[in-house]
Amino acid sequence: MNKILKFGAAILAAGTLSGCGDEDFSGAYRTDGAYGKQIVLNVSGDDAKIFLVGRSTAEISGLIDFEVDYKNGKLLLDSTKEDIRLTFKRGADERGLDCLNCNEGKLRLPAKWALLQPEPYDVDLMLEEQEEKRQAAIKEEEQRRAEAAKLAKFDGDWVAKRHFKDDSLLIMTISPKKGVRHWAFDYSSATKQIEIDRKFQVDNDELVFPSNDSEMRYSLSADGTRLTCTNCKSENYWLKADPVKVNNLDYTRSLAGSPQKARE
Repeated sequence: MNKILKFGAAILAAGTLSGCGDEDFSGAYRTDGAYGKQIVLNVSGDDAKIFLVGRSTAEISGLIDFEVDYKNGKLLLDSTKEDIRLTFKRGADERGLDCLNCNEGKLRLPAKWALLQPEPYDVDLMLEEQEEKRQAAIKEEEQRRAEAAKLAKFDGDWVAKRHFKDDSLLIMTISPKKGVRHWAFDYSSATKQIEIDRKFQVDNDELVFPSNDSEMRYSLSADGTRLTCTNCKSENYWLKADPVKVNNLDYTRSLAGSPQKARE
């Protein structure tokens, strides 16, 4: 588990940690911030950092560096660049911190800070990992867009042909800009069952939907109105829908068909 994931887990488990110490303020502390974020104070020797952390993503933002000093049992933080000076003392529980002037000045932070862990985080390493993750996500999105551009020949709205009376009503939208989105509805009630973005590939002019241990390959008819599975054991195909009528339930039902045979 990398530093960022461990950090996210620590945020959730902070209330169960214990620690002690007299004037040794080293460690990581947190308090509640706005918009569902946590505010973290990381103290490591003569260096301290305060930053925001997203609860669900553990993404770090809004970092401020401080110089650290200790005086009369208090932790003094000074950020000359931001013109912020904060004073902390050990909390009554001997674990967390109480801020003595956090409600003053432009920063306006909560007074109570709980201990996250007694050892400070390697914030620089966490930021490096975060940037690597961000760059990987950008690269993945670029690859997805490049692959999606190959969808031009399959562009449009599609309705799956039903073969049994208990089959769902399946609708698929293919877009070179947005990729492939798949919906499943109960045929009778039109209750939505599934809405997902499907993974896809385009290989040798066939549209491929990969899964864990197999794949389904579809070939486009010469007139561009039918997508037929080329490696399915039974008949499986989609019919191109009128983009104006595709939201009309009667139209999509008629396109999908109304077989009376029950699935064995």
